[in-house]
Amino acid sequence: MNYYLHDDPRLPLAWAPWFSHEYITYFSVHAIDRIMTLPQIQVKPKPDFNNKNWPIGPKHIDLYKESYREYQKLSLLWSFAYGERNAEYSVDPPENKSIEPWKILVIYSTEPDLHPDCDLYLHKNQKITGGSHGWRHMQFRALGMKFGIATESVRIHMDLAMMAFKSGNNYWGWRYLSRCTHYMADLGNPFHVHAVPSWFLIKNLFSSKKLFRIVSAVHQSYEIYVERRFREGFPAFKQALLQGSRIG
Repeated sequence: MNYYLHDDPRLPLAWAPWFSHEYITYFSVHAIDRIMTLPQIQVKPKPDFNNKNWPIGPKHIDLYKESYREYQKLSLLWSFAYGERNAEYSVDPPENKSIEPWKILVIYSTEPDLHPDCDLYLHKNQKITGGSHGWRHMQFRALGMKFGIATESVRIHMDLAMMAFKSGNNYWGWRYLSRCTHYMADLGNPFHVHAVPSWFLIKNLFSSKKLFRIVSAVHQSYEIYVERRFREGFPAFKQALLQGSRIG
């Protein structure tokens, strides 16, 4: 494979990558032949498992990228905003559409950042992680306490995937696994597992606004740097993911 996600001819511009999660998943699955050779499966509606223990944020909408309308051609090198896309997607599952499982894993790997974990009350200490979204995407210890439940987020979506597969809904089985890859990748982000040095936290404990401003700026700068290197075709990132996935 001599191309990157942003120039892979098997994926339309409407599915173009916007974030590093898509690149991470793309190279990871490409290292596993038995995933890449799986046949297409039918797109199906989301199963209703009535999972009251894992509420979904009120702003989240499940979009189906298999049904899309291209309306612009933004540069994949320069477009970083959440609201920018080259296409609009359907809120209804398209009929008579099928898709390869590896593509599901890749194009839905950013879903956990699109509001399913936002605007919820999950724990009294979630303010330390920036709210409910951070609480599900981070997991670290500070001042002798644990903050965040990222490993639980992985487990929950593994369970949801297994339930979907067992019910015969293979499409949502892979889509839940795609969300699972997101939380797993977050556990490889240094700012998600060791948000701030303890001495820095103690020093700024009573200056919470300053603390969050500094930590957020460094965190976001790191993630933008990683995204940029992927977009530029940085070979070290690609090779590290391919090698790690083959070993794993």
